[in-house]
Amino acid sequence: MAAVLYRFTRDLRLEDHAGLAAALAYGEVLPVLIIDRALESRISASPRRAAFFCGAVASLDAALRERGTQLIVRRGNAGPILKSLARASGARAVAWSASFDRAGTQTDERLQSEMEEAGLRALAVQDAPAITPEETTAARPSAGEGYRAFVPYHELWRELEPASYELPLLLTFAKSNAESEPLPQPGDFGSTVAQMDVGAQKAAANLDAFLSSDGLQYAFAVNVPADDRTSHLSADLSFGTISARTIVRAARRRSEDPFLLTEERHFLKLFLRSIALRDFFLQLSWYHPRTDKEPLQEKMRDFLFVKSHPALEAWRTGRTGYPLVDAGIRQLHATGWMHPRIRYIAASFLCFDLGVDWRIGLDDWEHHLI
Repeated sequence: MAAVLYRFTRDLRLEDHAGLAAALAYGEVLPVLIIDRALESRISASPRRAAFFCGAVASLDAALRERGTQLIVRRGNAGPILKSLARASGARAVAWSASFDRAGTQTDERLQSEMEEAGLRALAVQDAPAITPEETTAARPSAGEGYRAFVPYHELWRELEPASYELPLLLTFAKSNAESEPLPQPGDFGSTVAQMDVGAQKAAANLDAFLSSDGLQYAFAVNVPADDRTSHLSADLSFGTISARTIVRAARRRSEDPFLLTEERHFLKLFLRSIALRDFFLQLSWYHPRTDKEPLQEKMRDFLFVKSHPALEAWRTGRTGYPLVDAGIRQLHATGWMHPRIRYIAASFLCFDLGVDWRIGLDDWEHHLI
């Protein structure tokens, strides 16, 4: 049977995987992880991110070994590596999870062209959202190139059922003699943080625990900074150790429990709304990508951002004297995570009270957020 290369990126799992499902149509899967310059830069930016990433990769490799194969790790430029592996394995197709940011989509387009010029079928599959931009457009063609307002988007989103790609018995892997480079370690990215015990199984267990208990109090937890009972699934969604589709289906099933109180059912709907908001921004980026050189939205165009401020360092270190802001920054430094409501407050303080360019804050948070 023919082989197909699958390049893992932000989708470090085997479960409910749109990319793997698409790849299977072309043959047995040869799993590949390529650490190129862009990925190395992203992971190196944060010591905790490096620890999470390496743990997720190790978990993925362990899951593959249970199925009689392993993750083939390479370091370098993706194009030449994929072509070399395709020649060695006889693969006729290459698949990966599509990016939704401007730089990522441009890289996807270049890689797709390079693969096709080499005679390979190239598949960039939309795996990150629960409901893909293509699905919303197909359901309501009048939407054209996506939604710019969340309310009508959310109305449609609630009507759609996420696709399911749970096919463990059909998931077959190609036999290959290709040698793998060592799995990445946190130290490879300059991190001294110990590799985290994370992965698909952990993410699924955390989701189950959240929906059975804390999720029923989500409306309180998401609005009370001292309440730590939000889902904490943001890093798992970012690295794809769990699918947004899985989360939506599980939350919807839970909300249909006849023994739930009305308010508990309402709280789960608020949680689902937060996933819909994530999908909304993904489709917005998909249809309307922009770069730093392009203008900001109307409301921000005339705002006179500055690059420095006497209180900037105090904001960075959680010493502004505003307890709510400072507590959030200290939480970020200590855990690599910040309560969602405090993210808004800390960012607003930087931009609208200090008048500092939001990209200054982004660069700082990039060093701490998982």
